[in-house]
Amino acid sequence: MTLHYVQIRDGVVVNRAVAHEPLPPDWFPEGETWVQSEDGEIGDAYDGKAFTRPPREPDPEPDPPPPDPRDEKIATLEADLAAMRARIDKLDPDGVTAETKTR
Repeated sequence: MTLHYVQIRDGVVVNRAVAHEPLPPDWFPEGETWVQSEDGEIGDAYDGKAFTRPPREPDPEPDPPPPDPRDEKIATLEADLAAMRARIDKLDPDGVTAETKTR
């Protein structure tokens, strides 16, 4: 036989103990409140009759992933491509650039 006891302090479970036989009331230190319970867990509130679990804290937001070092290289390549397209757009069908004509 396994019995569970919980220590109550200021209406909250602060400790648990397991015994293999019922413990006499004088076994617990004077001034401490212990209750036999299979349900009470450390942190639970106790109103003298029932245990209540505190609300669960929400999980923290995960950290954002680190920046991908390839993103900077992609941005550089896209800028280079845009510059090349702009130069191509300046070409005449004859293959002469507008820059060459103005000289």
